[in-house]
Amino acid sequence: MKPEGQEVTAVYRYQVIADDLRRQIERGDLAPGDAVPSVAELRWLYDTSRNTVRQALGELQQEGLIMSRPGKRRFVCSRE
Repeated sequence: MKPEGQEVTAVYRYQVIADDLRRQIERGDLAPGDAVPSVAELRWLYDTSRNTVRQALGELQQEGLIMSRPGKRRFVCSRE
């Protein structure tokens, strides 16, 4: 039972990962041109599946915050 007057929202694991990375980009901890942690690194950090990490990265890519180079890692996009 939820407390009176409080809204309950479901947060999926991929959203937590995407939000954390988004904040790092916004703060400049991950600057334009920086490599985003690999799928393997993010799986270890968040103790989650490859698909969950890929979903988070896909969301950031759709937002234009990161880009992927074929056969390479993902990088933070410039803010121009």
